[in-house]
Order: sequence, then C-alpha cells, then structure tokens
Amino acid sequence: MAASRIDSRKSVVSVFRILCLCVSLLLPGTALAVPQRVVALTPSAAELVQALGGGAQLVGRSGDCGPELEKLPDVGRFDQPSLEKIVALAPDLCVAVSDGTPPALLQRLRSLGTPLILLDVRCFESLQGELMRLGEALGRKSEAADLCREIARRLDRTDARIANEVRRHRPSVMFLVQEKPFMAAAQGTFISRLIARAGGGCAVAAQGNVLYPVLSREAMATLRPEVVLVSAMSPGEAKDLPRRRPASTFPEAPELARSRIWLVDPDLYTRPSLKALDGLEQLVEILHPDE
Repeated sequence: MAASRIDSRKSVVSVFRILCLCVSLLLPGTALAVPQRVVALTPSAAELVQALGGGAQLVGRSGDCGPELEKLPDVGRFDQPSLEKIVALAPDLCVAVSDGTPPALLQRLRSLGTPLILLDVRCFESLQGELMRLGEALGRKSEAADLCREIARRLDRTDARIANEVRRHRPSVMFLVQEKPFMAAAQGTFISRLIARAGGGCAVAAQGNVLYPVLSREAMATLRPEVVLVSAMSPGEAKDLPRRRPASTFPEAPELARSRIWLVDPDLYTRPSLKALDGLEQLVEILHPDE
C-alpha cells in the first residue's frame, strides 16, 4: 500500500514537472532551472536557503527549524525524514547535508528523479563554497556572493583578534552534546573545526569512525579539558546563554572540577550554517576573555 502511494506521488511529480516545462516553453524569459518548490531536509539547509533570501521558495522543511518556519509542512526529523511527505510536496529541489541526511533517503529521491543538492560543509571555507553552489541553484548568485564576503569579513576580524593569544596558548576544549552518558564531539567534526578557528583545541580524539564517542570515567579522568561546553537541551536551560555552570554540576565527574564549564546554545555550534559564525564569535569571548 505504501509503495503504491509513493508511485502515485511519483506520477504527480512527473506531471508537475511536465507542466513546468510547458510553461517555460510558452513564456519567454522563464528560467526553468530556478526552483520554486524547495524542501530543506535539515535545519541548517533551511537556514542557508533563508539566508540567501529564498524563504518564499521553501515549501517544506525538516523538524527542529526555527519558529519562522513552523507554518511550513514538516517532513520529519533530519535523521528520519519521511519520503512520502517529501514526495507529496512535489519539490523541484531538495536541499540536504552530507553528514545529516540518511544516504538511503538520498538514493530513493534520486531514483524518483527528484532534483537534489547535497551540501558538504566541513569548515567555514567550505561553507562559503557551498553557499555559492546553493545560490546558483536557487537563482541567487549575487546574494550568495554578498554573504560570502560578509563571512570572510567576520572570519578575518576573528582571526586578527586572537592572533597573539593563539601563538601563546590554545585552551583544550570539550563539547558535550549529551550529559548522560557523556557524549562529546571529537576531532574531525564541524564542532572541532569551529573550536580550532576560535583558538582552542578539541580535547577528544575520534574513536575510529565514531566522531561523537561516549566517554568513560577513565577517559574523563585523562582528558581534563580547560573549557567544557555543554549543550542546553531543555527549554528551561535555553535562557540567558551562554552562562557559566559550577563544576558541582557534574558530581559524577570530579575531573571537571578545574574546568571552566559553559552552557551554550547547540544551534550555534552544531549546525553548519551562518549561525555558526555567531557561535565562533561567542566561543572566542569564552576562550580569550582578555583579548
């Protein structure tokens, strides 16, 4: 039954695309390549489309997006999106993120002929390149170029601010994406590159292919990071961020007694979007308060 519904949706999508082609042939100057029905499959993808001024092109989005998109159809969590909900929206472009969207879903969308752009953002430099690629796909190249110049300006300002401090010392930093059990971002993640750009060093090494390892008591005892960033997980915690937390917050980890512990908004650190620039500048203030 589900397969037949998807096949039916596929037929609707095909008819929709044929109609678009007919309109483009009948109306001079119509740009077929510019999508008008965009579905963002991750929050960061939605944020990038909006930053480029493409909010009106969005017809669907993943869960956990900002309140400004709450009226758009929700196609499910970024790691468990619903193929049927996506197809029902008849998108002429889906925007996904390489380390967030399930590969099986991407393969199924391609098999249905759904246009797809897969963003691969590993650092701020690749963010600029992917913004240009997305801007071209959305018909917003000039907006993308303006954003890239703004990103470069903010990065240059940050680099200049911490240049002397970084030469002297890079504080070790642990970013906890989860407290019970302790799960941290390891080297090789976008978070670790953000930490490095802010003049710190990621305290947690990757464990094979596991970039977000669960840390044992023994591991916590050996790491002893100078700074610990903790994701605010509940609505009650998400006020007045960032803010310091006492070491007594973790009685089960006395090894953190000497660490500076900060509660932070995870959206500024975990999403490879323009919000990460705010996270970068915030982290610079946390790591180098006297600069």
